[in-house]
Amino acid sequence: MRTLARRADDAVARRDWQAAAAAYALILDRQPHRADLRIQFAHCLKEAGEADCAAEAYARAAKDAPTNSADAIDAAFHLGLLWLEQKQPDAAVEALNTVLRSQPRHAAALDTLWHSRLLLRLPAQTRAQVREAIGQEIVEREHALAQAKARLGAAERHPACDYASFRPRMTFAPPWGSPHGRIDVIVDARGSAPAFIRATVESLVAQSFAAWRARIYVDAEEALHPVASLAALESRLCFVSAHDIRSSSDDADATVFLSAGSHLDPHALAWVSYGLGLPDVDALSCDWDWCRHSWDGPLVHSDPELYGLFDLDRLLAMDMPPPLVAFARNAPASCLNGEGRRRALADIAGNMAVGHVPLPLVAIGGIAERARIAPENGEPMPLWSQARDAGRDFAGLPLDMTARDERPPLTCGRVHEADEKIRIIIPTRDCVADLAIAVDSLLGTACRPELLTFCLIDNRSVEGDTADYLRAAAARPGFTVLAHDEAFNWSAINNRGAQEGDEPILVLANNDIRMLSPGWDNRLRGQLQRADVGAVGARLLYPDGGIQHAGIVFGIHEDAPQHEGVDVELPDPAHDPRFDRVQACSAVTGAFLALRRDTFRAAGGLDADRFIIAYNDIDLCLSLRKLGLTVLYDPGIEAIHYESRTRGLNDSRRRVAWDQEELRSLHGKWGDAMRRELGLSPWWARDARYAALRQLSPDDVARHMRDGLVHRWRPQFD
Repeated sequence: MRTLARRADDAVARRDWQAAAAAYALILDRQPHRADLRIQFAHCLKEAGEADCAAEAYARAAKDAPTNSADAIDAAFHLGLLWLEQKQPDAAVEALNTVLRSQPRHAAALDTLWHSRLLLRLPAQTRAQVREAIGQEIVEREHALAQAKARLGAAERHPACDYASFRPRMTFAPPWGSPHGRIDVIVDARGSAPAFIRATVESLVAQSFAAWRARIYVDAEEALHPVASLAALESRLCFVSAHDIRSSSDDADATVFLSAGSHLDPHALAWVSYGLGLPDVDALSCDWDWCRHSWDGPLVHSDPELYGLFDLDRLLAMDMPPPLVAFARNAPASCLNGEGRRRALADIAGNMAVGHVPLPLVAIGGIAERARIAPENGEPMPLWSQARDAGRDFAGLPLDMTARDERPPLTCGRVHEADEKIRIIIPTRDCVADLAIAVDSLLGTACRPELLTFCLIDNRSVEGDTADYLRAAAARPGFTVLAHDEAFNWSAINNRGAQEGDEPILVLANNDIRMLSPGWDNRLRGQLQRADVGAVGARLLYPDGGIQHAGIVFGIHEDAPQHEGVDVELPDPAHDPRFDRVQACSAVTGAFLALRRDTFRAAGGLDADRFIIAYNDIDLCLSLRKLGLTVLYDPGIEAIHYESRTRGLNDSRRRVAWDQEELRSLHGKWGDAMRRELGLSPWWARDARYAALRQLSPDDVARHMRDGLVHRWRPQFD
């Protein structure tokens, strides 16, 4: 047998197919049931031109091999190829049909039928098997691709604690269209040290965008310093006395304001030009960070402030004023310093479009390491070009500001109508102890409890204590108790509660919250009397003090909406400023959601047909944004949320399956609007936001800017 096998192999190597077939024939005389060897025998007969004998050998091999085995399928496949070569399509289809019945994903058989245009000759049952198998293969490959992308994303993530080494990846030019004319740069150098002035001038001269002209306002002392000689070497520079402050030139297409000591990214002005060239953009803000250096090393960047979009509430609450602002038209000289820049943006935010460049275009500079340890000797020199803890003056701002010790100040609209009534709608099914805590805490912390009315909606409670409580509540002034003897539908229940009464403000609340914030009702009045605000949500905590809800973000976990602050990788999220400032967000939870009655009607109420249990609050927020209104997260209204005490959690296959169906309905209604999270900086890794950074391209940044202008409040454009 070994001798015959060698003889067959040698003949194949010489392409002597007759000799090879003769050797395999002798082998098969001794081992007639070896289907694999009979297939080799058939190959040799085929190459020798003996097609009929080869077909007989293939058919015998398919018959002798175990059913559905690799040899049986291989023999049938090669038999099909042989019949195709012999111009016998019906026989070829019959053989290949045998292959696909056993192995519907057999790629070679499918390709053969496809290229020979015989695929439609397969029996209908086989075609159905093939379609099902290919569909399953697509699902499997998409899943594998998603996993591969996730692994790639994880591999490309960069820890935020090592921001300094990642920072060079954030320096690149915009995807250019047409430059936005000439830019006037106004530098506030009053009282600034010459070293800071020099650093800013150096970063200006290094700009990739060349169509700029800079006026540097200095005091008399700095005007006489050698730093002023730089103007003689660079024609685009001009040192101006602080007594001659004026706005930008009439022939400037844009104006940029910054302070001395600011280090501009090499492409900062190019991005300003790009951003102001987008449709309808009147002003521009940007991300920023801090930087230090030594004489023999590069700038070391740290403490980035990274955001997705311009947000008025965040602008007013931040400790530091924006180090760089840009205007498409002439801007007043009052925005020369930091607080002036902040106020200038705040003044126009309600009437003009303020864009945001999600790139750290400017760094606040510190003095060199060697200078830090040098004595002042009567020449005071701050360590940083702008103070980190400068005092704030809240007078004259468009929103009321409430200072808090060691916490960001709270912004709030001004209360023009202090007597507005608030209707609180609370669906309940038993859990009477929780319901009593919710009602008592809302009343006990309100500054005007007499202006609160409660609509308690009983959805098939069965416990006697609940009936007693609701009977007593119905007799209390300002309380209404409704019986909703139907299957649970959160949207329908709240719609019913909103139909009655005439209170101008509605609050949708769960029966498992405990209000913590004194005066929460007056904050709601102030926020909802702002013309731009559609809904307000609260900061919700777990009983242990951890964050349960700080707004809702999109496109995070498998792209599904998710509560912000719950899963972030931070040492102490509950005290992180990111979750402790009033700010616009994509949506807020219906566990505590307030809006005006007329706004609720304009949005069409809650969609009771599609969102019975979940995602009804998100759908409502998207409808409000479609109207051009802001959804506001307000940590000044804080409550403990015991989370789904009545309904329970999605902790079973049955409940998760239902949740996925409602999520599918949300996507069907809003498309990619429910995936697009524009309030979050695109630089944060979505599965480790605030803890890891990801690489972006110029097109990614530009797309985020454009989407922010188009989609932020109006998801109907999706």
